[in-house]
Amino acid sequence: MLKVAEIAAASEQQSAQTGEVMQSVESIAATSEEAAAASEQTAAISYSLAQSAEELNASLSLFKVSATNVSFKSGPA
Repeated sequence: MLKVAEIAAASEQQSAQTGEVMQSVESIAATSEEAAAASEQTAAISYSLAQSAEELNASLSLFKVSATNVSFKSGPA
């Protein structure tokens, strides 16, 4: 009867450890999903920032800058 009790105790311990492993895997999956969402947001913001930089560059190309003065170009850039 002692062996049966030992096997039952070991089975309960293994079951508890399996539950802990499952919780850890679920936590990792949730963290991975959050990281993927953050990565997508970063990509979208980077694209938007690049477009803003291009627009700013186009706007700045309308100005002629020299060591002594700044003037506005009269024609298209």
